[in-house]
Amino acid sequence: MEMVGGPQVAPELDRRGEAAGRQHPEAERHQRPNRARHGDNFNRREEGMGRDDGDEEAEGVTEPKQIIPRVGYNKLQDWMQRDPDDLLTFITIERSGFPHALEDMPMMKKLDFMGGLLAVIARALMSTANPRAVILLLNKIRSSRFLDHGLPDYLTAMQMVSSAARFRGFRQPIKDMLALMKHLMTSFPGNIQRLLPTIIMADYTIRALRQNTTVVDAEIERSLEEVNNIREDLMNREKARKAAASVEIGQDNGEMPQAHEDHQPPNDFREMTIFPDVQQDILTRAKPFLRPNKTRGGYDDTGHYLDVQFRLLREDFIQPLRKGIHEYLDLQRADGRNVRLTDIRVYHDVSILMPICTHSGIQYRIRFDVSRMKHINWRYSKRLIFGSLLCLSKDEFNTIFIATVSDRKPELLQDGYLQVRFEVDPDAVRRIQPDERFVMVETSAYFEAYRHVLTALQTMGDDDIPFRNNIIACNPQVNPPRYLFTAAEPTYNIQPLIDGGHHRGRGRNQGRAQRLNASDDDSDEDYAVTPYSVLPILQADRWPSAETLRLDDSQLRAIRAALTRELTIIQGPPGTGKTYIGLKIVEALHVNRGVWNPNDNRNDNSPILVVCYTNHALDQFLEGIHGFMKTGIVRVGGRSKNEKMKGFLLAELRRKLRDMKTVPRHIFQARMDMRHEMEKWQVVIEKTAAMIDGTERGLLHEEVLQDFMAPEHYESLTQRVHPLDEETDHGIFSNRTSRYGPSCLPLWLGLDDMLYREEIPPGGGGGGVEVNPEDPEAPAAAAAPAGAGEDAANRIEIEDDVAAIEDDRRIAELEDDEVEPRRRRGGDEADVDQEEMRRIRFRDQANQRLVLDIDNIPDVGGGEWQVQRGGRKRRRQRLQQELRSTDTAREEEVDRIGNVWTLDEKERWRLYRYWMGLYRNDLKDNVLECELQFQIAADRLKEILEQEDRAIMQAMTVIGMTTTGAARYKNALRQIRPKIVIVEEAAEVLEAQVITTLSAGCEHLVLIGDHKQLRPSANVFRLAEDYGLKYSLFERLVNNDIPHETLRNQHRMRPEIADLVRIIYDDLSDHVSVTRYDDVRGVGANLFLVNHNEEELKDEELKSVSNIHEASFVVALCRYLTLQGYHPSQITILTPYTGQMFLFKRLMPKEQFDGVRVCPVDNYQGEENDIVLLSLVRSNTQGKIGFVKDDNRACVAMSRAKKGFYLIGNFDHLARHSDLWSKITQKARQMGKFGNSLRLCCQNHPDEARIEVRSARDFEQAPEGGCLRPCGFRLKCGHACERVCHSYDREHENYRCQKPCVKTICPNGHRCRKQCQEPCGDCKQLVDRVMPGCGHRQRVPCSVPPDFKCQAECNHLLVCRHLCQNKCGEEHTRTCMVRVQKALGCGHSASVTCHEGSTEDVRCSERCAKLLDCGHRCPGDCGSCFQGRLHAPCRSDCGRTVVCGHKCAEPCTRNCPPCARKCENRCVHSRCPRECGRPCEPCREPCQWRCEHFACTMLCHQPCDRARCDRPCRRVIPRCGHPCIGLCGERCPDKCRVCHRDEVTEVFFGTEDEDDARFVQLEDCGHIFEVSGLDRWMDMAADRRSAVDIQMKQCPKCKTTIRRNLRYGTVINSILNDIERVKGLILGDRTRNARKRREMQTKLRALSSSLTDQQEKYFKDRLDGQDLTVEEVACVENALNFAARIVEWKTQLDADVRASGDGDVSGKLQALNAEAGPLLSWFLRQRTRFSEQELREARWEFSRFVLLAKCVQVEGRLNRCPNPKVTAAVRRRFEAALRPLRSGQPLTESLEAEAKLAANEVVQLIGGLGISEEERQKIVTAMGMSKGHWFKCPQGHIYAIGECGGAMEESDCPECGSRVGGTHHRLLESNALASEMDGATAPAYNARNLPDPGLIRRLQFE
Repeated sequence: MEMVGGPQVAPELDRRGEAAGRQHPEAERHQRPNRARHGDNFNRREEGMGRDDGDEEAEGVTEPKQIIPRVGYNKLQDWMQRDPDDLLTFITIERSGFPHALEDMPMMKKLDFMGGLLAVIARALMSTANPRAVILLLNKIRSSRFLDHGLPDYLTAMQMVSSAARFRGFRQPIKDMLALMKHLMTSFPGNIQRLLPTIIMADYTIRALRQNTTVVDAEIERSLEEVNNIREDLMNREKARKAAASVEIGQDNGEMPQAHEDHQPPNDFREMTIFPDVQQDILTRAKPFLRPNKTRGGYDDTGHYLDVQFRLLREDFIQPLRKGIHEYLDLQRADGRNVRLTDIRVYHDVSILMPICTHSGIQYRIRFDVSRMKHINWRYSKRLIFGSLLCLSKDEFNTIFIATVSDRKPELLQDGYLQVRFEVDPDAVRRIQPDERFVMVETSAYFEAYRHVLTALQTMGDDDIPFRNNIIACNPQVNPPRYLFTAAEPTYNIQPLIDGGHHRGRGRNQGRAQRLNASDDDSDEDYAVTPYSVLPILQADRWPSAETLRLDDSQLRAIRAALTRELTIIQGPPGTGKTYIGLKIVEALHVNRGVWNPNDNRNDNSPILVVCYTNHALDQFLEGIHGFMKTGIVRVGGRSKNEKMKGFLLAELRRKLRDMKTVPRHIFQARMDMRHEMEKWQVVIEKTAAMIDGTERGLLHEEVLQDFMAPEHYESLTQRVHPLDEETDHGIFSNRTSRYGPSCLPLWLGLDDMLYREEIPPGGGGGGVEVNPEDPEAPAAAAAPAGAGEDAANRIEIEDDVAAIEDDRRIAELEDDEVEPRRRRGGDEADVDQEEMRRIRFRDQANQRLVLDIDNIPDVGGGEWQVQRGGRKRRRQRLQQELRSTDTAREEEVDRIGNVWTLDEKERWRLYRYWMGLYRNDLKDNVLECELQFQIAADRLKEILEQEDRAIMQAMTVIGMTTTGAARYKNALRQIRPKIVIVEEAAEVLEAQVITTLSAGCEHLVLIGDHKQLRPSANVFRLAEDYGLKYSLFERLVNNDIPHETLRNQHRMRPEIADLVRIIYDDLSDHVSVTRYDDVRGVGANLFLVNHNEEELKDEELKSVSNIHEASFVVALCRYLTLQGYHPSQITILTPYTGQMFLFKRLMPKEQFDGVRVCPVDNYQGEENDIVLLSLVRSNTQGKIGFVKDDNRACVAMSRAKKGFYLIGNFDHLARHSDLWSKITQKARQMGKFGNSLRLCCQNHPDEARIEVRSARDFEQAPEGGCLRPCGFRLKCGHACERVCHSYDREHENYRCQKPCVKTICPNGHRCRKQCQEPCGDCKQLVDRVMPGCGHRQRVPCSVPPDFKCQAECNHLLVCRHLCQNKCGEEHTRTCMVRVQKALGCGHSASVTCHEGSTEDVRCSERCAKLLDCGHRCPGDCGSCFQGRLHAPCRSDCGRTVVCGHKCAEPCTRNCPPCARKCENRCVHSRCPRECGRPCEPCREPCQWRCEHFACTMLCHQPCDRARCDRPCRRVIPRCGHPCIGLCGERCPDKCRVCHRDEVTEVFFGTEDEDDARFVQLEDCGHIFEVSGLDRWMDMAADRRSAVDIQMKQCPKCKTTIRRNLRYGTVINSILNDIERVKGLILGDRTRNARKRREMQTKLRALSSSLTDQQEKYFKDRLDGQDLTVEEVACVENALNFAARIVEWKTQLDADVRASGDGDVSGKLQALNAEAGPLLSWFLRQRTRFSEQELREARWEFSRFVLLAKCVQVEGRLNRCPNPKVTAAVRRRFEAALRPLRSGQPLTESLEAEAKLAANEVVQLIGGLGISEEERQKIVTAMGMSKGHWFKCPQGHIYAIGECGGAMEESDCPECGSRVGGTHHRLLESNALASEMDGATAPAYNARNLPDPGLIRRLQFE
């Protein structure tokens, strides 16, 4: 390279001012080789310069060699005096010595020399005359040791200096160095990697100097920012260049995919699958095709733009999954068990248990292994939150199932249960069996949001993206909205904005919306015509001023731009009122709705679409709109926590529309049809799901598993139980809720140690609970300290990330809210909970299949088998682990198992899980079609609801959605075509999410946000950084110079807080209102940074950090501020880390901090509070500060406080690693707001008490918010405040003085004895008084009046001779409450209160000592046994063995009822499915007993027609090769004569040890016997069997019933036939039983009106059940007959009571009638039969009841009878006979005969005749009248009526004077037919008013 046209080099002056001549060219040539180390290019440049230097070389003149002088500090000073152009030319030549100075390391060790060198370079670089010389100089520097070593050493030395004077000398060198760095990077951008270490060192040094000195000024700050910006830009370019140059696809080692910015995509992105493909996306090692987001410049076309957005967004959720699975598989191959994966979480032993029906379709409950996750707090863990993407595989991810988390319950997650929705291949998912096991990986990507956005992007075309000229091409020209061109001169009414009122005018198409969400305060406002009510909107000069609109200039510009530009971007720094301006824009558009929405047709209505990033922001914005728009708003999304928005939710509007019955008929009908269809299938699915769920909760009964067991396994399992039953209770393995009875599975599985019997001792068990302090299961109330269990509930609520993330992820669910309409509206609980009750019923039915329920293991109780309390939790966990274990027996293993009792416990559990797996698979297979049909109906319902929702949204004025919700409703929005879209928080939203909210109908887009606050969040950091995914559409358009407006005036932060924010926003100004804030009380500064160096702690599970020092300090400061009088709601605690938030929760009790908001920084954007406390957490020695370094996040954190802002952190650490925090720290130092301690100022002693707090403990110096001095405030009572100095209640308005009161309060001079704070009241001094009435001496308070009632005990004796229980001054006791013993009618006594005269209602509880007929003692008491008349049934165990071989499970009975256990009869073909007591259906398959010599030709159930074959078996035992010891055609025994000689030759029958002995093995138990002995045993038993000894034959050794041995099939079948005949006898003739049942049902219908519902149900349940046995029929018939007779007599007694004219008789009959109820209840007790004793006693009791009723009536007539023949002796005999009936003693034959005899004697005498029967017959014959002419007066005196028998006149009875007869053929009502005279049943003349003629006939006693 040659120098061109440079000036002549001036002679150099040495330090003495002498001129040094020009060096000869020849000398230069001699010296050049010494500089060869600088490279060939350098030499060539020097040679070129030499040739241009003059004519000396041409003339051949040779000059002597010249030594180049060493450059020192003085020479550098001299050079600084030169002109920049001259200096540049000079120092670039070799002889100047400058190049040597750049290599002189000893000199560069001197700080002054380095400063001078930098000054020379900077001055030379100021030259503008010779650019080439500048490049030459920079090149020399670039390749010198000065850059590589000199500058880094110099920067390091700067940090070591301690002199303030020396520090000041560094300011200019730093500036010079930064200028040099800018020139080097600008001139040599490709050499950035070499410059990078020096730049980083400079950045670090400047931050350190900023922290500790005042060297760094604004100019340095600007220069450093420029250097860093250039560096970042060059680094990004370098990354892009390397990515573009990469051809090979890197391995999955964290490298980013290849950037193909200039390449065409390999395929159409619209054809790509949304879900990851296992081969193309997961297992591939090829990098996907990606192009970066163009942050500068436009896209080629719409296809290019959409392709970039789609591929980047899809890769953002797929890459973590791909990378994580690759890492997992690599680690699996390398056995990296303890290596933590970074991108995914792995869950093992995942099983898909059962389907769950939801309104959106079929979801599934899965279970995963949580044995190694006990440390996880699922409530706060970010694992498995709603929407997380899951990938399941069982073949190392060669095939996968994609699912998302659909429901998350922490209490279920801790047990490993989760609800998911599978996203692809539903048919394959439905066929997954519950016993299949998967590995599941989770990525935190919220797939739901990706799915909707990606789907929307694929369906978008060119016309779907409005403003393509700006958004895609990045053209800065922005036009007005198209709708403004529809009018010649569009005008707006902006008068409401000026007035400050809210226009509530209704738009043209808002009528339907008004009806949907109408409010009482809706009204229209009319505005007078003003210049601003018809404003030409596009004429800027016609707009009112900012003052007129009450806005600042930037706000005015923003509003004007928003109303006049079709694409408006409004940047709002913190506190500038972005939301306020957004609401003003919406209000203006609403008022002028007719301009942009002129169509009256509601179907063409175009609402405003408001989109926000979060639900919280959406609620806030819509609430602001609601201030001026009371109707026409719909909030789409079901997760609103804002009460004001509840009425605008889409679901609520949908409900209102349905209530108004305005839903289109076709939608309504289709929705109802689908809902009914879903419910139909849901019932089936839920029932099956409950059964599957039951297998997780407990042990299934073997009867449930029987169909899935091999027959021999079931037989061997169940046969072992019966011997145990002889010694133990049959309930030992019985679940109270099981309907299958006892089970042997717990014993078989080794769970018998979980159970034991505990008898409650007499008198025990009813009191308190005895607690063992070491018992882990002890009751919490007794064992736990007070309040221990309330710790979690007593902590404040924090806005944890999990809740916030889930809340924002749950977008609008298309639920059918008619499924539970009453639940939301407080309807009838019976209707509300129908579905829940159905689930409970299904769960109960599933529980009935369990023999042991984990969740319902019983507590300790009397007489039951119960779980031992001490180790119950541990044993429950053991059972749960066994049930959930995946170690299952294989099918081939199961086939080899014979007797299941020979297995060890582990193998038994493996076998049980095999059976359980078959059972669950069978259940799952049964509902496959149901799942499919349910999902089809759910999908159809979803479509119907979308139609309904679209119609609702179309009718609105404003639609509010989140970005995810907008993507979800993309199809609906395309049809609605909103013209105006307003996006709030637009800078925080991914560009693709904004684009998908737009439609072809959009004519106006307003983006409001701030790209300097939070940016969009991406899953993959490098996609965000290297591919521009972090840039929002908002920021991209701003960067591309699309016109935007920035708000300048902040209204939030006090100026000193805003000063920190101005580091980011240098032109941010303060509104005057923020200068008027009061200072924060009790603190020395309104803003302060508290510095510390305490280490942070890391939480691996939360992947977060915490800092206990900061947390405790912030909590103490928060408490201190509340003591200053600040309400907790005025304080917010912010932190960037979840771990720190949970630490705050642990340290902040709710009762003290309730109302303080603890929130992540990211969740607090857009919000503010008076005081903000910020904990920055990071403090470590690794130099890590995490995302605290993020400037955008820091911007949010710094700008939330209004009045007070306090930060705590290791700011030295932060400043070293963040330029922004370095500036913040320096700024705080300059303001005096930085230090290691915060000063607290006592409000009461401001000049005396100042406290410096460094830690939480220091706040103890201000325990009550003041200081440690006594308060000393003089109270109104004259006392001094005793508290320590306190900042609250400074005027002591609420203070309560605790000192004793000194006031005199009565004339006696007594002083008040209360505390000063309490009202004095009356004098309470006790004094002695003598009561004037009774003379008692009483000690009473002084203030008690003289008429005080004496409080001494009363000594007055009552009539009963007991003392009065009242006080002396009170009225005497009227009802004596002393308990006394009184005799009962039964002869026993009972304790009753004295005033109770009658004991008729007292039930005797004396134990009945009667021996029943069965020989057992009666279990009842005297009252329940009706005083011995009707004894309680015997409850003793029967204990007998029934014909089937089982033990009778019923209580003591003569004839045992049919056995209710599962029938165990089976053959080689099948098994009987019925209950044991029911007849078995005989097997009609051909008999299988055959060998090569004989074959049976009979059916299986018939006796065989062949002989037994006794020839030896010729087979060989496979295991050992020895000959079989069995017989031909029989099953080979599993024992060998050689291998098991001792067992085989064990003598039992006596012939076992013979060499040719042959053996038979019993299949039921496995024992082997010598065949001749066993044959004799079986045949002998058969021959000796009698009719009363019908029993199945049993194994001679173990007593196992022999049921299925073919050799003895004839014997077995013969016995079975006998048993079947016995069963038939027990059950009876089915035809007869059925006829009896029908007859009883007819009889019951006739009686139903006289029975209660419960009594009627008793009979219906018995008659509607299964086939009844003979005894059951008899039992029901007896009960029904007795009930009919009792009802009949009750009816008759009621009639007799009404007919009786005697009050005494009526009362006795009513009392007797009341006895019928208990008697009937006794008959209706639950029983299977009436014992003979019960029937006998029932007949006697009924006879006593009837006889007593008759005698009562006779007694009444006897008392009124005047017949002289009724003598006193007759009366005594009658009363003596009646007395035993009334006493309640049991009736006997003698008592009955005596009573009947006495009663008949009386009846004969009181018939009204006073004559004998013989005399009566003679009189009747003599009168010669037909029947019906004889009547009697009211006193029973007989008279006759002749002729027709009808009464025609009245007269007086000659005996008693009563009126007799009647008129007009009508007998007097007091007279009656005397049927006792002639036996007539009706009068001769039948009058309707005659009483019952059968009265006397009923009184006749047989």
